[in-house]
Amino acid sequence: MTHQSLPDWVGGVEIYTQGLAKALIAQGHPAEVFVCEPKAGGTPALITDVYDGVTVNRFLTPPRTETQQWLASFGEASIEAAFAQVLERFRPAVVHFQHLLGLPTELVAMTQRWHIPICLTLHDYWFLCANTKLLTNYNEQVCTGPRAWVNCGMCALAKLGLPGGAVAAPLLAPVFAFREWYVRRILPLAEVLIAPTDFVREKFIERGTPAEQIRVIASGIEPPPLSASPVPDQGPLRVAYVGGVARLKGVHVLIEAFQALPPDAQLRVAGDLARQPEYAHRLQQKARHPGVRFLGQQSRTELWHLLNWADIVVVPSVWYEVAPLIIYEAFAMRRPVVASRLGSLAGLVRHDVDGLLIPPGDSQAWGEALLDLARQRERLVAMQAAIRPVKTVVEHAQELVELYAQLAKRQSLTV
Repeated sequence: MTHQSLPDWVGGVEIYTQGLAKALIAQGHPAEVFVCEPKAGGTPALITDVYDGVTVNRFLTPPRTETQQWLASFGEASIEAAFAQVLERFRPAVVHFQHLLGLPTELVAMTQRWHIPICLTLHDYWFLCANTKLLTNYNEQVCTGPRAWVNCGMCALAKLGLPGGAVAAPLLAPVFAFREWYVRRILPLAEVLIAPTDFVREKFIERGTPAEQIRVIASGIEPPPLSASPVPDQGPLRVAYVGGVARLKGVHVLIEAFQALPPDAQLRVAGDLARQPEYAHRLQQKARHPGVRFLGQQSRTELWHLLNWADIVVVPSVWYEVAPLIIYEAFAMRRPVVASRLGSLAGLVRHDVDGLLIPPGDSQAWGEALLDLARQRERLVAMQAAIRPVKTVVEHAQELVELYAQLAKRQSLTV
């Protein structure tokens, strides 16, 4: 169960959920997806279709504002009724929650009342942060947590573009304190919480989640459909960015840094330019280097070819990324990764072994690092040789099947 799905929404959680469901089905384990999906026109309705071999239960709703999505956490009867229909028909042995953004937390409580074991993957910091990213809206800095929830009020006011945040924020603090209590109260209902990295596990433990409830299980990916070519030891540097074209992803840092590279260097930015159109427009205006091209959203096939074209893949995020699939995909195509030295990224990339770690938000440091790689291509060849094998989604699904079986057995003993 997740908050949005392919093909309309393309992101790490969506790709992961679809890949996992396919792998489970291929191994003989029936799996379905439940998702709440906004559609213009019409009335709310539950429809079931098959996408790429996976049955998807889509509860269609009229388009909702961010405020409406936020309020849905506290209950939305139509979504709860639709989810109950799916539980009644499908009778799952386990429900694996991927994300609850825009969904009622009551879905978790409902699952427990049905005596169905629950596991929940911590794909971001939604349970700890109403902004989901632990990144402030008022000064764009990583957030260490609530300070009497006044800073949460400042974040909300800044996101709405309202002035006077420092004065009005204390009035909103109780709202955000209640919100955190309300959403976090369901975490104990899950038999296990899955953290994709040690960093995520430690962040939740810091905020009071019992360590014994969180298990670190790294994600897996579908193997690339083509063979990786060697990184050339000469020629202009070719750089690929794949992901959201959004400020928290640090694309502006990359564009600024790329100005330091020689004119023959090439950068391809692959990501949906329509999600944050004003930001994307500013990036295109800033991109004065002749080698920069914006490709827009790419298909999965185009993605793999882009990674094979590149000499390096970059992840310049300025927030605490959890476990971006693009790093695993880059390594699967035997491409070194240059990433921000921040959060989980520092645990996924080995500095000067299979990539580089650069201070986040420092365009000068990023420019110098990329320029050094352009001049010392032998480093890229050595990094490529040091890349370790990547876990596949089939291997990951096998891990989860064992976990699901343990949960189901434990449940049968207690009912």
